[in-house]
Amino acid sequence: MSADGGSTGSETGTGTRTARVPKYYRLKRHLLDMTDTLPPGTPVPPERTLAAEFDTSRTTVRQALQELVVEGRLERIQGKGTFVAKPKVSQALQLTSYTEDMRAQGLEPTSQLLDIGYVTADDTLAGLLDISAGG
Repeated sequence: MSADGGSTGSETGTGTRTARVPKYYRLKRHLLDMTDTLPPGTPVPPERTLAAEFDTSRTTVRQALQELVVEGRLERIQGKGTFVAKPKVSQALQLTSYTEDMRAQGLEPTSQLLDIGYVTADDTLAGLLDISAGG
């Protein structure tokens, strides 16, 4: 076992080999745990810091970060760094209302009145609404 409790892939006392966990995967799990506890927009430690902390190369750090960017858990902003991403809004294909879907994701749906007024119905609109024109 390594100092951090992870498997090193060496033989155990029984003579069997343990599964080796890639460093990028351990780092990715650490970053996933971090994204679950930090608010969106929180910066992720720099690549150099992560590489030193996990005793790995920056290439390995980039691999873990890139996978999380592709999964939508992190976002990169050129010249600024890598940040915890906002959760993606997803809507399942089922017969529920927009309000129910948003509340199920921890969001509060709102509405905003943009305009209110009367419109005189021309012949086309009156026909579509089955009302008399001009009224």
